Amino acid sequence: MSVDRQQRLTAPERRAQIVQAMSHEMDRSRPSSAVARMEGLVRSGRPRHLVVSGDIDGIVSAMMLARVTDWRAIAMILGSRDVLLHPSLEETLVPSLVDSDDSADGRPRLFGVDVFSPLYDNVSNHPLRWGSKRLADVPRSRAMTEAFDEAIDRAVAQRLVVNPSQWVGIEAAVDSAAYPRSMRYRYPLGTAQLLLAVLEAADLSPRMFDREFLPWMVANCDGGLETIRSYPFNAPMWWSALGAAVGPASLTESLYQLATNQRPNQFRDVTNLLRSEEPDVARALKDNWNLADDSPGGIATVVRWLSSISGWPDPFLDGADSLREWFRIAPPRGTLKTSGRPSPPGDGDEQTAPDEALRSHLMRAASALYSSFTHYPEGVHLGWMLPR
Repeated sequence: MSVDRQQRLTAPERRAQIVQAMSHEMDRSRPSSAVARMEGLVRSGRPRHLVVSGDIDGIVSAMMLARVTDWRAIAMILGSRDVLLHPSLEETLVPSLVDSDDSADGRPRLFGVDVFSPLYDNVSNHPLRWGSKRLADVPRSRAMTEAFDEAIDRAVAQRLVVNPSQWVGIEAAVDSAAYPRSMRYRYPLGTAQLLLAVLEAADLSPRMFDREFLPWMVANCDGGLETIRSYPFNAPMWWSALGAAVGPASLTESLYQLATNQRPNQFRDVTNLLRSEEPDVARALKDNWNLADDSPGGIATVVRWLSSISGWPDPFLDGADSLREWFRIAPPRGTLKTSGRPSPPGDGDEQTAPDEALRSHLMRAASALYSSFTHYPEGVHLGWMLPR
């Protein structure tokens, strides 16, 4: 059976599972919903420190949160390689950050933005669970991956984790077009589009005063403008459901309509206008408006511009200009491909048996400062970074 036919046959079930998830998680009147819990967290006034991904999706999302809270970023994860830390911190304090309890010692707890961790509350867009796939080279892989998924499920139940792929039970290691919960049917947009919808549903919407650049920026986080064209079997289903969950007059609905009805060259025209009006900003961005690099100067340039057109605050503690004074650390990290023979983590013996290699990766990912299943052209990988 062709992939196109499988996509059509799975569409009714996929649509139903998205509708069911949105009906619960985006319903402010349900105390257990993601929206109600997010609203309660924001309105509680309890301080939080942000851990932000070092790309445009993470920065835009952090700015939205900074508009409705006094939460500010003290750490930024750069390309799943390094962590940039505020100078008030020390490398030895990174483990204690994830263990801190504001009810115990008064220090703010962490909140991840475009970052998933089982150790603290967060909003993110990548799938979290391995799923039902077995590895031929690891006979006992199913028991290990089930234990990993159970650990992730426990962490999600204990914390506020805003993640649509988790809401519908996406299985990241499964890539079958015939399976409605496979990786190819994951939530396909960025954290920014998701967070905007959640804040709107919680009556905490950040306003968009600018209509020339800002809607395009938010809509295109994580490539949303191209995604809706390239994946018509999946992206419109998710984005339209977000818009419907918030309402027909919402910003989320308007961004969905913008992406759906865009002219073929419209985003390029907006990009050319940006190059004309803000050449320094345009140089700090790629053609798809992601960051050209993760240099402090480039990030500060983009943050200043976004703040000027949105009215949203700088999301970094002491401001983005202070990023030059932040310091980088390189915590232990690793990557596990969800197919083939597992390789041991970077500090492992190359002679490590496949089952031990798999176990080591999964145990570390289940207690990571940051972990993520990401779809690359060569396959799906589980990346993790430890807090120590």
